[in-house]
Amino acid sequence: AMAGDRGEAQRPQEVDVAAAMTQLTSALEKVAPRLAPASVPVPPARASLAKLYGLPESRFAELEAAAPKECHLCGAARGETMWSLDWEVDLTKRKMAPRRCMLLCRNCGMLRDLPRLIERLTQQQLGGDRGEDALISELLRHFLNVNGLDIAEAHVLQDAVSLAHALLVVHNELRLGIVQGPPVEELFGARPAAKGKSAEVKEAGTGSRIRASAELPKKKRRKGKAEGEVRTTAPRRPDGTLALLRSK
Repeated sequence: AMAGDRGEAQRPQEVDVAAAMTQLTSALEKVAPRLAPASVPVPPARASLAKLYGLPESRFAELEAAAPKECHLCGAARGETMWSLDWEVDLTKRKMAPRRCMLLCRNCGMLRDLPRLIERLTQQQLGGDRGEDALISELLRHFLNVNGLDIAEAHVLQDAVSLAHALLVVHNELRLGIVQGPPVEELFGARPAAKGKSAEVKEAGTGSRIRASAELPKKKRRKGKAEGEVRTTAPRRPDGTLALLRSK
């Protein structure tokens, strides 16, 4: 009976982590519905697929050559192709599997690479060169354009980075195992899942999905932080715009 009581007492805590992740992914999808930084900590796409499926480099070249020449996210021509994966995250089994492989243009690929994006923004704040400043400005314009935003909404990139970083921290702490998904050929032909009211949550700009967990502990919120507040390495000016996007 005591074991049963403990199990009942733990259930609200177990659901809480999944609910928090659902809230974060929904917020990320709202601010960046088409293109957002990826929040799952994994090696580069080709390296992940090579390890999971044991494919030779020649097979990757064939798949890329047979794919459409347009970026899978923005539709622009891919001058420099960057690979990016969406993931099916199962919190109950503590596993994740590749769900879709996208071939992206340079700008979409850079915006999806969250750790490198934060490094670029931080470096700019510390006094990056003019070339880096120009790149950050280009990435900002691309992010706004793909998501249907205008320059007055430049702060939305900061919001997306903050939300994605919060999810990345949670994913890192969960230490999810990586397993095979569909055959590689299907990964290149998969489409984003349609929205619905199931326990699966589509991750903004990626199509990745998170399954609710039944065995995850509740995370304690630090004192003094407002509910829903996310800390990020990319600060914001008092007027709400990106502090990292300096005027030249």
